[in-house]
Amino acid sequence: MRSRGALHRNPQIWNAEMPAVDEASSAADETLQLSCVLARFGPLQARSGEVNLLNQSGGRARRIGLVRVATLFKRTLRRLRLRALAPFSASAAAYLQAEFVPRSAGRDLQIDRSIAIPLPWANEAETRRVRIAAVVHLFYDELAIEIRRYLESVEESVDVYVSTGNQHQAELIRTAFNGWRNGSIEVRVVPNIGRDIAPKLVAFKDVYSHYEYVILLHGKRSTHASVLAPWRQFTLESLLGSKNVVTSIVTIFDNQPSIGIVAAQHFEPVRRWLGWGSNFARSQILAHRMGFNLDPRRPLDFPSGSMFWARTAALKPLLDLDLRYQDFDPEKGQQDGTLAHAVEHLFFFACEHAGYDWVKTGQPELYESTPAIDRLEEPRDLSRWLCANGYRLTAPYGKREAWSESRAVSGPSGEFFLRVRQRALGVTDGKADLGVRVAVGIPLAGPDPIQMTDAAAAVIHALDHVGLAGHRVLVGSEHRAEAAGQSGCIRYIEQTQSQSFAEKHNELMSQAFAGGATHYIALAPGVIPHRGAIEAMLTASAANFHRALVEGVPVEAKHPAPYEPLCFELPDVRADCLLIPRPAFEVLEGFDIQLSADIMGIDLGWRARARGFVLKACPTALFDDGKLQPQCSDAQALLTSVQFLLRKWRGPTWLSEHVKGLAVRLGLELPDVLAESVPAEWLPYSSFESTFVQENSC
Repeated sequence: MRSRGALHRNPQIWNAEMPAVDEASSAADETLQLSCVLARFGPLQARSGEVNLLNQSGGRARRIGLVRVATLFKRTLRRLRLRALAPFSASAAAYLQAEFVPRSAGRDLQIDRSIAIPLPWANEAETRRVRIAAVVHLFYDELAIEIRRYLESVEESVDVYVSTGNQHQAELIRTAFNGWRNGSIEVRVVPNIGRDIAPKLVAFKDVYSHYEYVILLHGKRSTHASVLAPWRQFTLESLLGSKNVVTSIVTIFDNQPSIGIVAAQHFEPVRRWLGWGSNFARSQILAHRMGFNLDPRRPLDFPSGSMFWARTAALKPLLDLDLRYQDFDPEKGQQDGTLAHAVEHLFFFACEHAGYDWVKTGQPELYESTPAIDRLEEPRDLSRWLCANGYRLTAPYGKREAWSESRAVSGPSGEFFLRVRQRALGVTDGKADLGVRVAVGIPLAGPDPIQMTDAAAAVIHALDHVGLAGHRVLVGSEHRAEAAGQSGCIRYIEQTQSQSFAEKHNELMSQAFAGGATHYIALAPGVIPHRGAIEAMLTASAANFHRALVEGVPVEAKHPAPYEPLCFELPDVRADCLLIPRPAFEVLEGFDIQLSADIMGIDLGWRARARGFVLKACPTALFDDGKLQPQCSDAQALLTSVQFLLRKWRGPTWLSEHVKGLAVRLGLELPDVLAESVPAEWLPYSSFESTFVQENSC
């Protein structure tokens, strides 16, 4: 006899033609056949009258009438035939979706209760030493540093398993975790299919049995709606926001062995879209394979965003499905309705089917419009809370809740934005010991003692402010005339007028790192950094494990850098006020000397991204560029530099044609520059849509 799993796997059995039903046959025989079919294939979604029919005697069934029974039997066989198709067939899904159209609404906001964390008593509770795994999918490898920053909150030993799309990305992720001392790190290359769900259930299926707890994460970018942009950071802040948050979650698991999943209370802008949507059909098919039914009439709950903590045993029903990559939909940018979305809706159901309960937690200060986040003052309050507020999605006779339509919420609280921005900038309550040696390079374009004095004095003042007195200021000058009021830490280096700004900075940078510097700050002539600018840039660098190029922000800018407002990510950088860590110089070897001062930062930033560094703006590192010298006033030199950049990075044809057309309009003749193209795997890290790139080509 074949098992149910074998039946699901065998298309010849499932696609076999069902025998025709003779409506004149005996009602008792039909009832018997129906009973046998239901017994063989498991529970179906049936109305109460149909279920009662199976429990009645043959005599009672005869009195119902031949037509009624025949109709019922044909409907049931039709459902079985559709269910008997390949487990994820479009026809079966379409039938189920049409047969049961669930409402798109979640649990009532007033009674969807969650536990406030951190727990005030968590640090005093006795916890066991357990093995924890972090299973992370990163389609965007540049988010590896952010994920690592949050995983630092786990005090227990945690082994990190990361999946990504190709070998180049895998190498960058391994580099981002260099120095990870809290456990092991393993990176696997997986197909770009099934979003983050397929890697969790397929690529790392062998991992879960070796650990008691797991945290599931991924580099979520919700670009289809601006209101959802902070979703990733909100979930990470909720699950890994501090050591106290992590300790509280582990304490919940330790104190309540019945808990299988701890997830974050929903990101408020998402709540209005909670529900089955177009995912019910595939979720129902998966539920049948696991051995239970879904009731579309009941409110739904699930860990939205598919990031949560779990007891690994609670994931066993999903892992036992033995899903394969070919079961998942090809990637087409779908926003709903895929097998991956269906699985996301079933995490709590699978947890219950494995014999566990689930809870949601929340930090009240991160929410604007979510009530019912309950504070538990002592350990015994936890079991009481679970008895009073626990909810089971699969309980057939459990308490039923009303649907709730949630109003639109524009975003999380101001406290959330403050926390995430401070984390990105490395801002802490105390003054951190940065443990760095800094050199600041200022290549001058001509003899200007006043300019030299102002810039050098401002840099020395900023270094003194952060306690870095005695660190070097390297001034590249075409003349050895020393400015009045100089400090002993200023070193003048003679440079020639024929050298480009890229060459001058490379020379100063080489001497700085040869002299023991850990960071080099490139300043354009005339830039005056504010008192706290250098400290702010160094702090932001430390927050990114010194794997970031950090750009200062001008007080007044005609075209401000288009940085992301929450984590301050940049598509490229400028060299007006830029911090470069030593590891970046060692692999990048400075600026490309073929590029003008306006363009050289763009190329450096793209090469840095392609080698595993991130680009960050630092809004607290202000500088005044009022005396900034024009660094590239020659239009032909600028256009030639842009043309070189386009060829080096295989830029879009439309931009190349635009540059040529602009040269013609200006009466210029662009030379046919030669540029060696960067490796193909680097190309995705360029950003020719950047405002700054287009600005310098117009």
